[in-house]
Amino acid sequence: MKRPVMDHSVGGELLSAAVMVSNARLLFLGLEARGAIIHRPLKREPWHSQGQGNFIVADPDGNLIEFGGRTD
Repeated sequence: MKRPVMDHSVGGELLSAAVMVSNARLLFLGLEARGAIIHRPLKREPWHSQGQGNFIVADPDGNLIEFGGRTD
């Protein structure tokens, strides 16, 4: 039986993994174009360094994976 890696019964926003990449914007655009389930679109938070951002996708089993990196 396929189940998410994380037990989401304690909250739906738990990340299963966080991955730093060299260019988050390019990865986001590529995944979006291929129909990935975007849980939270690419954005920059006030606490991010200049030119940095992140986004979250859901894998086919419902696990949330955050990607972060350069956005310029």
